[in-house]
Formats: sequence, C-alpha cells, structure tokens
Amino acid sequence: MRARVANKLAFRWRVHQLHRKSLSYYIERLQTIPRVDCPDRVVVTFTTTPERIGQIEVMLKSLLDQSVRPDSICLCIPKTSRLAPYSYDIPSWFSQVPLLEIVDCEKDLGPVTKFIPTWQKEKHMPDARLIIVDDDGVYPYRLIEQLVHWSQRMPDAALGCSGVTVPAQMKPSSVIFSRESWLQDLRYTSFSSDALARVDYLFGYAGVLVKPRFFDDAVTDYTGAPKQAFFDDDVWLGGHMARRGVDRWVIPALGDRLMPGASRRTLETRALCLTDNQDGVNSDLTFDYLFGPLLRAGDS
Repeated sequence: MRARVANKLAFRWRVHQLHRKSLSYYIERLQTIPRVDCPDRVVVTFTTTPERIGQIEVMLKSLLDQSVRPDSICLCIPKTSRLAPYSYDIPSWFSQVPLLEIVDCEKDLGPVTKFIPTWQKEKHMPDARLIIVDDDGVYPYRLIEQLVHWSQRMPDAALGCSGVTVPAQMKPSSVIFSRESWLQDLRYTSFSSDALARVDYLFGYAGVLVKPRFFDDAVTDYTGAPKQAFFDDDVWLGGHMARRGVDRWVIPALGDRLMPGASRRTLETRALCLTDNQDGVNSDLTFDYLFGPLLRAGDS
C-alpha cells in the first residue's frame, strides 16, 4: 500500500513538472536518452482534433521524457475534419520537436485515425512496434520501455495498460458502466494488477502496442459497418485482431505506474468519452458487427 501511494505521488509530481518545464528542456534532455532496446522499429502514433492541436505540448513532452527513446512519434492529421468548419492550424513549434512526424491522410477516420495512417506507412515492416496513444494523456516515464519489454517476451500478442473482458451474451457497455463488483473485476489496468490479464479489447487511451502483421487491409474497410463504428477504435481494432487470432493482454505494472494522467491543457476540449461514446452504444453496435463471438477471450 505504501509503495502504491508513493507511486501515485511520484506520478503527480511528474505531471506537475511536465506542465511547468519548457519544451526546450525536454528537447535537450532527449539527447541523453538511449534508444529503446528493440531490434525492430518502434513508433508512437496518435491523432488530434483541430481544437486540441495547439494544446498537446504537455502530452508530447511526456513522450519525449521517457526512460527510452522511440524511433518516431507520428501525428496523423486528416486533410479535412468531421468537425467542420474547423481546420487544422499546425503550430510553428511542432518543427522544434525531435522525432515528431506529421503523417497526412486523405480523410478523417474518427479516432482510428490515430492508427491506420501509421499502419499503412509502416506495414512493410511486419514486426515494427506501433504504440497507440491519445492526445490528452500524460504518459508515465517507463510506458514505452515496459510495452516493448513485454512485446519481446510475447511477440505474437497485442499489449496494453487497460482493457476489458466481455462475458458471453453480454455487451461491452454492460461491463464498462456496471457497478456490480463481479463485472468491475473484468476491467483490468496495469496499475491495479500484478499479473498478465487476457482481455477482449484494449483501451487506446492508456497505451496499446501492436505490430503491423496483426492486421490486414480489412481494418480500413468500413463498408457495411454501422455508422457508430466510426467513433469506436478500441472495439474496431480489437475485433480485427480477434478475427486474425491475435491475443490481447493487459501487462502488469511490476512496481511502475503505467496508467496515464490527464493533461490540464486539454480538460476544456471535447472528448469522445464525454460526447459520442458516453453511453456505450457505439461500442456495442461495433461489437455486434465485428465477429462478436470471436471477441471472447479464449475463443481466438
């Protein structure tokens, strides 16, 4: 218990420092950080919205201030946004951020925009590690190191820091929003677990590691999918991995804090969890469409 309290306090201090210290401080510090110990390419990937693009500095600093350095940080930006008439005004300071690469895509794919353009760019390297994150998180110091470490041990699995198991005959929302203790026990996070947990799908906000070979071109095909699938990347990606027999696991913290905190700079901007995805309907309809039975852990 004392260790967990100390861990929380240390993370709060990290969040404070990331908000307080300048971007130039973290850019200079990056030069002293070793590359992640991995024979394959390691890429962090995310997207943002027009109203948030100028508010992601703290999140980026948390990716620069890691125990190990990735090969690239890809920000996927569509040419047009569904949030018309808003457009993307790329801040000039982006050019100062080492490793940051803007990946252009033709259209807004919803939250899965954080992944598909980078996957298309990197899929010629089937064992590259693609680490999916959100634009409003403050990520822990050893997030990249721990995800890659577990990927070396479990090379055929998708790994993350938060996820859920959905019992047969139930829907994702039934587990995610339930107050019943037995259902709450089916929600796993790295911070609350000291053992691997097999899940049906992983939550991208907490950090998810996948490889290009876990997917095929079907992941880009929304033909016949319900319109609600546009809003739920977690179930969409989890369903496509289930179809291809890829296991999904939440990794244990083993003394680390691996769950992200919130960036204060983005708290007043719109988030899908508080708007389109707040009632779980989008997750359930996407779940029904995408090979529902295969999403059950143990049936892959």
